[in-house]
Formats: sequence, C-alpha cells, structure tokens
Amino acid sequence: MEYERNGVAHLLAFYAPFENWRHIDIADNHAAEQWAQRVRQLVQEDYPQATRITLVMDNLNTHGGASLYKAFPPHVARSLLDKLECVHTPKQWRLTQPGRM
Repeated sequence: MEYERNGVAHLLAFYAPFENWRHIDIADNHAAEQWAQRVRQLVQEDYPQATRITLVMDNLNTHGGASLYKAFPPHVARSLLDKLECVHTPKQWRLTQPGRM
C-alpha cells in the first residue's frame, strides 16, 4: 500500500493555559485574510479587556502585521497590532545533544 495524500488542513490554535481556554479553527487553506479574521476575533471578541496578547507563531508568511493591513482598514489593523506581541518560533531547531542527527 502506498501513501496517498488526500489534502491538507490549516489549524489555527489559540491557547491560554492559565485560563484553561483554547480555540481551534480548521480550514483548507493558509489565506492571510483567514488568519487576520481569527486574530481580530481573538483581540476584539475573545479578549477585549486585554492590554497585551502574546501570539507564539510559526514563520508562515501570512502570520504577521501585513496580513492585518491586507484584511482591514489601516486604523483597525493598527489597533489590533497595538495589543499584540508577536513571537515567532525559530526557523531552525538545533539538536543540543552531541552525536544525535
């Protein structure tokens, strides 16, 4: 039996560990507007009272401020960015144990 790829899925997972809160969206694309809409929902609907929200994200090109400006008027994008601290995961993980490949 051979591996047969049946498609891909895009998961947007939001997690607040100290509040035991999580939300996962599943889609069939990596569209910038989709990411931007979910971030807007996080900031304006899920946590409107927050002064700072830290997003830990991979380095996908749609995960950034430019996507917010693409999806929303400049004043909305700026207001969302003002509440966000964006932290990207390293592009390359290095093994710390000698001799491991």
